[in-house]
Amino acid sequence: MDNITTGKYGENLATEFLRKKGYRILERNFKKPWGELDIIAEHGSDIIFIEVKTQNKDNRFFIKPEENITPFKKKQLIKSAGGYLAFKRRLDNKWRIDVIAVELSVGGISDIRHIENAVTE
Repeated sequence: MDNITTGKYGENLATEFLRKKGYRILERNFKKPWGELDIIAEHGSDIIFIEVKTQNKDNRFFIKPEENITPFKKKQLIKSAGGYLAFKRRLDNKWRIDVIAVELSVGGISDIRHIENAVTE
């Protein structure tokens, strides 16, 4: 699989994973000039922004997917979350940024990890 296909596959797996945990998916691949958010969900009354990182475990340069989130990416996620809340007029909602790390292997899914509140200011 190429990177785009792998990423979309990971996002689909993450969406299903979240639904099974009781999250309500509000948006996917939300893009605006201020940034992009992979998945936006509600859990209770909280807004959860989810960054999905998918990595092929059989890659000889394998690192954990969540290790691919750079300090710059963290700043972008925080800015994008704030932009979304302002755009949707939901500034009073409690919110957080989570990461879902998806590891793939030749046989399929190797591991899915949900890291709550993974990105903070």
